[in-house]
Amino acid sequence: MYRKYLGAITLIVFLVFNSCAKEPGKILINPPGEAFKTQYRTMQLVGDFNGWALEDLASTKMELVSDWTWQKIQYFSGTRDSIMFKIVPNGNWDLAFGTQGADSGLSGYAEPNCTGTGNHITAGPIDKPGYWKFTFDEQTLYYNISFYSAPQGAIKGSVGFSDVDTPPYPVATISVYDENSKIAETQSDTLTSTYIISPLPNGTYTLVFEAGGYVPDTVKNIVVSNDTIVENVVLSKAAGIIIDGDLSDWDAPAVYDTIGDSPWGSGGDLGSLYAKVQNDTLFLGVEGIVDNNALIIYIHVEPGDSSLGYANMDSVDFYPRKFIFPDSLKPQYMLAQWIDGQVSPAFHRINATGTTLDLTDSISVKSTLGPGTEGAIEAGIPISLLSTQSSGRIGIVAVIAGGDHYDGPESVPQNDLQGNGTQDVINNLYFLNY
Repeated sequence: MYRKYLGAITLIVFLVFNSCAKEPGKILINPPGEAFKTQYRTMQLVGDFNGWALEDLASTKMELVSDWTWQKIQYFSGTRDSIMFKIVPNGNWDLAFGTQGADSGLSGYAEPNCTGTGNHITAGPIDKPGYWKFTFDEQTLYYNISFYSAPQGAIKGSVGFSDVDTPPYPVATISVYDENSKIAETQSDTLTSTYIISPLPNGTYTLVFEAGGYVPDTVKNIVVSNDTIVENVVLSKAAGIIIDGDLSDWDAPAVYDTIGDSPWGSGGDLGSLYAKVQNDTLFLGVEGIVDNNALIIYIHVEPGDSSLGYANMDSVDFYPRKFIFPDSLKPQYMLAQWIDGQVSPAFHRINATGTTLDLTDSISVKSTLGPGTEGAIEAGIPISLLSTQSSGRIGIVAVIAGGDHYDGPESVPQNDLQGNGTQDVINNLYFLNY
C-alpha cells in the first residue's frame, strides 16, 4: 500500500515538472474602447516562421475579432511539414500559451504560462503556399489553423516627389486596402523610390500613398488578377500643414517640451504641443511616447456655449479621468486615444451634463503613436465645429493619463500633476485667437 501511494506521488511530481502550468495569467483591466471582451491587452503569434520576434508587435500582432477570440492571417511562401509557434499575451513570454504535447495537426488545445521560447506548439502540415488563418480562444485555449487564400499577383511602381529629382528620396508609405480593411503596408526605397507589394490574392484594391510634408494620394479600383499591376504616382509638396501624424511641416511648437522628463518614463511622456489657426481650421499636434496609457487633448473655447462644457473630467462618459478644471476653463471638447496598438483617436463634444457626442467623423486626425515608440497625434478641426462666433480664443492642454478614473504625470503646458491616482487641478492652458 505504501509503495502504491509513493508511486502516485512520484507521478504527480513528474507531471508538474514536465508540463506548462495550468493556471491562467493575471486578469487585466480591458483598455477603454475595446470592442470585444478580453483579459489581455495584446496577443501575438510568434514562431519559427517569423524569427520568434516578440519585440516586433506590428508583424506578430493578432486581432481581437470577437469576445475572447483572437485571429491572425499569416503568409507562408512555401510548404512546410511542420511549424513551431507560441501565442503570447501582453508581450510577456512568462504568460505564453504553448504545450509539451505531441504534434497537433492543425488544431488543438494550448496550455498557459509556458515560459520562454521552449514548450512551443508543433503543428502542420502547411501544404500549400499562401495566407493561413490562426484562431485562438483565450477562454477554452483552443487554437485552429486553416488555409485562407492563395497569393496570385502583385502591385509595384514608383513614387515621385514634386521637389526631389535625385536620391536620396523621401520615404513614402504605401497602404493597401481591400473592401473591408488594410491588408498590407510597405515603404518606398530611398535610392530608387520604387515599391512592391507581393504576394496579393486576386481582388480589387485601393492604394494610399503618404509621405511627411506631401499631399497624400489615393488610387482606387486596382484589379489584381494573376498579374502584376504597375502604379506610379507623384506626390506634391504640401503648401501648408498636412494631417499625417508627422509634425515636420510645422514651423515651431506653440509650447516647447522635451521627451524624457516624465516620472512615468516611456509609459507616458509628452513632447511639444503644436497649435495654430489657419484657413478657418484649428490645427493641433502633440509629440509623445505612450504605452498602455491615454493621451488626451482638452479644448476650451471662448466665448462659450452655455449648453457645453464640464469641469470634472472624472464624471464624463468618455475617457473619465481625475482632472478638474476651474469653471472659467472647463473643456467643451476632447481628443483622446488609448495607446496600445488597437484604439483609434476619437473627438467628442462635452455637454454641460457631462455626456459627450462623438464628432470624430467631422475632423481630420492621424496618429503615429504606438506602444512605447515615439510618435505624434495631429488633427485639423474646423472652427465652425467649435464655435458659432466670428472671433474669440481657444485654450488647449494635452495630458497623459492612466486608465478610467485615474490621473496622470504630465501635461503640456505644464500643470502640477501627481500621477498617483489623486484628483489633479488643471488651470494652465495654452491660448490662441481665432
